[in-house]
Amino acid sequence: YRILGLAVAALRRSSRASTMFPDILYVGVKAHVVAIDKLDGAILWKTKLKSGSAGGDRFVTVLVEEGHVYAHTYGELFCLDADTGEVSMTATDLSGVAIRLAVHEAGIEFGDLTGLAVTVGPGLVGSLLVGVSAAKGLAYSLGKPLVAVNHIEGHLYAGILAHPHLEPPYVALVASGGHTHLYHAESPGIHRLLGCTRDDAAGEAFDKVAKTLGLPYPGGPHIEQAALSGDPRAVPLPRPILGHGSLDFSFSGLKTAVIHYLASSPLSPQLVADIAASFQQAVVDVLTRNAIKAAKRVGASRILLTGGVACNQTLRQHLARRANSEGLEVYWPRPELCTDNAAMIAAAGSS
Repeated sequence: YRILGLAVAALRRSSRASTMFPDILYVGVKAHVVAIDKLDGAILWKTKLKSGSAGGDRFVTVLVEEGHVYAHTYGELFCLDADTGEVSMTATDLSGVAIRLAVHEAGIEFGDLTGLAVTVGPGLVGSLLVGVSAAKGLAYSLGKPLVAVNHIEGHLYAGILAHPHLEPPYVALVASGGHTHLYHAESPGIHRLLGCTRDDAAGEAFDKVAKTLGLPYPGGPHIEQAALSGDPRAVPLPRPILGHGSLDFSFSGLKTAVIHYLASSPLSPQLVADIAASFQQAVVDVLTRNAIKAAKRVGASRILLTGGVACNQTLRQHLARRANSEGLEVYWPRPELCTDNAAMIAAAGSS
């Protein structure tokens, strides 16, 4: 921070940072393209990186050629006044700080960049506005090309970053807080939608059920933790099927079933664990069923699981076990590439 001329600043991982700045920027570096994602931020730099440009435990993601991660952290960045405890910078101010710090950590100059990529949707308008404005301004000032990237497509490229040998055709299940989509990756850059949620996304359902159970946000990891001491067969919950042959999803009814069950049952620690385990298993069953059905329908032998919900260990194990029994292979990125990140936007943009 002294390098950036900031008098007082702090890295925090609290809910306060997320609430005050939902579009706080994470920063990363790779080869030849700057990429800016929405929400969690994601400004990712792809530059001519020196292999010795390693970072510490910071909010900067430093990558080199071949997608190797040198440093990656998950905390939100905001500036904190030591005397008043007040946040002293806006998200727009922070985008400039993040960019300069990324360049410094990478050991490169702005002139080393050869292009930029930015998420243009889907996402919250404010988050997209910050990222797109920063990318457009930087591209214009540097005279570099700017590539628009679809955020969901970025999740597909997270799988390619983690598994460079993964080539189409394959079926991709993107499950996150805002999206639950099935795609047939027919050829590089060609992704055909097979099915999607008609209401709540899988991750959104996790968040809502967690709130109902009195668990913290984000709901996914807390439900997964609570489920460890619960019985996944304790609470009967539906596994919605939306018409014959449909590959669409629906999770709002599952969420409502949990609410109705709680209305007639006093909440206790064991009941929380049982509901968490039962709800998690219901979501896993639905996602697994549709992913395998999609792969069989299009004749694909491989399934890519990506998005924030792909961090769930029960989902990974269940999908892999069921898919392997059907002669299908399953791939997923490492956790830091499952959740929203800049690396996937750079991979999509540079392709």
